[in-house]
Amino acid sequence: MDILPPEIWLSIIQFAGASDPDGHLHAFINIALISKQFHHVVFCSENDSAVWKPAAISLGIHPGIHIDDVLFAGASSLENRSWRKVYKFMKEWQKPFPQDATIPKAKRVAWNLPSLKGAGDGFVRRTFEMACCGTGRGLSYQVKQPVAADKGNVIFEARNIDNDKTAVAAGLLEAGEERARQASGRSRRVEKHILFPFPLSAGYMVTEEKSGFVVSKIDPTTASASMSWLFGERRPDRFTSFKNIMVAITHHGPDDELSELPNAQNCRSILVCLKAGDPKPVWQLDVSVDWYHADDDYRGFAHVKNFHVTSTYLVALITRHPNAYMRKMTGTYFVVVNLLTGEIVKELKIHKKAVSPGEPAPPALPDPALMGANGPLQYNARASYTTAFSHDFILTDSVIVSGGPAGEILVWCFFGENASDTPIAVIPTDRFNGHQLRFTDLQLSTCGTYLALTSSKQMYIYDMIAKKPIEVYDNGRTVSDANRYSSNPLDDFPSGVWVRWTDWTMVSADDKQPLPTFTAVNEHGKYWKRIGEGVVYLSEAGIEFSYDNPLRALTVPKRLPRWVSNLRRAVHNNSSWILFTLIGLLLAALYSVLGVGKVYLAGYLGRMLERIYNDSRSG
Repeated sequence: MDILPPEIWLSIIQFAGASDPDGHLHAFINIALISKQFHHVVFCSENDSAVWKPAAISLGIHPGIHIDDVLFAGASSLENRSWRKVYKFMKEWQKPFPQDATIPKAKRVAWNLPSLKGAGDGFVRRTFEMACCGTGRGLSYQVKQPVAADKGNVIFEARNIDNDKTAVAAGLLEAGEERARQASGRSRRVEKHILFPFPLSAGYMVTEEKSGFVVSKIDPTTASASMSWLFGERRPDRFTSFKNIMVAITHHGPDDELSELPNAQNCRSILVCLKAGDPKPVWQLDVSVDWYHADDDYRGFAHVKNFHVTSTYLVALITRHPNAYMRKMTGTYFVVVNLLTGEIVKELKIHKKAVSPGEPAPPALPDPALMGANGPLQYNARASYTTAFSHDFILTDSVIVSGGPAGEILVWCFFGENASDTPIAVIPTDRFNGHQLRFTDLQLSTCGTYLALTSSKQMYIYDMIAKKPIEVYDNGRTVSDANRYSSNPLDDFPSGVWVRWTDWTMVSADDKQPLPTFTAVNEHGKYWKRIGEGVVYLSEAGIEFSYDNPLRALTVPKRLPRWVSNLRRAVHNNSSWILFTLIGLLLAALYSVLGVGKVYLAGYLGRMLERIYNDSRSG
């Protein structure tokens, strides 16, 4: 058998993997156990694409995608990518969580990054693998989702929301640094409507020039503008990009045809796809016209809330309404669109009922239309609200993570062998009195292995490969039971950014010790090894408060005295006795002024007038 050429070995392996009904992974492992030659063909880097890419395609990867264009490949910025790793990563991601998952006990988070220390003779560096927004008093933050191309840096935006004086500035937290600095460009003014319901994506600058509106992307590795998109006279409202392709929702331009529907001209409904440096759209459509269902008077009008892109698809979160006035919402959907053509590929509906596999199932059999890819997910009729609009959603090449009915965090698979029109998994979350807590932000780590959920005071970290919650951090914010479901209670706690950091060292590969799974060794026989990690809460994003810092005007809001904040918090917590006491003091003060006090005041004024009169006569 050893005399067979390599291409024959490869053909045998590809045929065995494609014919296995239980999946490629078990077939490849069984083949690799036959002989050393089979083991080498399955796991060598030369055959990585030929053996493992078809397996990844079966789980939802587009056939024409390059491995560098995969959003989350199971590798951080210091690790090499492989199709074997991508397949294993996607296979584990699309599995459901166990019903007996236990939330670990919260531990106090640090407020300062530890110093970077050396590890023997090896070279040490630090990367920021995950970042989330923290709510509180002061600035409002928006963090760009970290990816491997960011090289361990984090881009965020700080906003001082102050009606018509609202301004935005971009900040950069560089790998290895302990404080953030301002990225390229000056702070800019924005309009209120842009901040609701979803803010602008972090990491972009918007300028208005003679040729029209220009959106520039900030490179996280250099903190300067890397590429720009030309929108002409259409004012962009919300946008996102992948490499040189940008998709934006804009206002109508002067040459655009307006919909005949009432109030449609006031909606930001022009969806346009552009290439960097080219003002000619790749495609363009009017959501109020092209996605309008004329035969459905109840769900006819579509309105885009937010959207994200991969290398091949655009996924938009939309709501449907009877008409363009949007006074009544009749449906919530995820719409998957081909990024190069603008054509709708599929729609996923967010149901009004909560998916609760951890609770007792109803006596009736599950509806076959609500069967998930990994079995039936029972629907709970007690859903009264949805958090699909309370925070952003996360998009990978085949999976969506979003809020849902009753505050649940849902996982959707929109392509591949596990694709389903209903959620395939529900992430177990912390509850209070049997109800879901409200989350404020969702983010993935650079490698995509870890998912972070943040509430008003805590950060929950989940291992999406091991399918379990691994860490819970508390920033020390005091939240009463009455404010437990609030995303940002009324107090004087400072806002900030949650950051998860990882320390690495370069070590030599040792034949005596097994390497970690999927570790890539460079040509010098060395690889990056994790030596430490942790989470820190950077109050005011760790920005230095100096007069020469352009962000100072944004990061030093005027604070009320502590007693005022405590009084407002007490009133907000339904402390009725304080309110009655204040009313009693006010009535007592009014009585003293209008009752006994007016006699004293009249006598005092009379004596003053008499003194003035006597002084004038003596003079």
